[in-house]
Amino acid sequence: MERGFSAKLKTFSKDYMSLVAVIIIFIVFSFASPYFLKMSNVMNIFLQTATVAIVAIGQGMLIITGQVDLSLGYQVCLTGCVFAYMMKFQNWNPVAAILLAVVIGCVAGAANGFLVAYWNIPAFIATLGLQYICRGAAKIITNATPIGNLPKSISFLGNGYIGIVPVPILLSWFFSLYLHLLWKRLVLDEMYMQSAVEEKQHFMQELTQKQYSFGYMLSLVCSVQFPVWY
Repeated sequence: MERGFSAKLKTFSKDYMSLVAVIIIFIVFSFASPYFLKMSNVMNIFLQTATVAIVAIGQGMLIITGQVDLSLGYQVCLTGCVFAYMMKFQNWNPVAAILLAVVIGCVAGAANGFLVAYWNIPAFIATLGLQYICRGAAKIITNATPIGNLPKSISFLGNGYIGIVPVPILLSWFFSLYLHLLWKRLVLDEMYMQSAVEEKQHFMQELTQKQYSFGYMLSLVCSVQFPVWY
């Protein structure tokens, strides 16, 4: 009986310890400050984490499959620079600039996936190389100077509200639900559950090259959302 309870407790702590830690922090700060649970503060917390959450979801999908992408940070930088440059200096429509940023994210993600899945280059090396490419390209595009005074037409994406809820929060919830449904449709969740029981090596063999490539591409599409909303 005790052994069964110990095994359950060990499994619970392994699977849900991060969630338990967040709940404990939430409770502590609730008692520490009378303003913590106010709606304005709760919305502010969600607003600050909304854009980062989308990037984290994309990265998390890769980590679950046993991979990692070191280029996400500079991919955010590059797509943001392209997005701002096309609107500021080329007078592009914001929608067209966003689509171009998404295309760049798809191409970069597909490149990472191709190198890892088809050329068997370790993800650490492949994505580290793309990281420096994105960093250099961003500096060339911007001349290493900030791009400001963007059109006010895009401010709604980062500062607008629908009711009392900021738009970035709604968009992050939408993308979270969409990626969850997409994940299940790709049958990757069954593979993840299998990996939790069986050896990781067997799980890695179950993933196809196309799923690896798509995972990297989807991860970088998530990173594109950050500079658009932030």
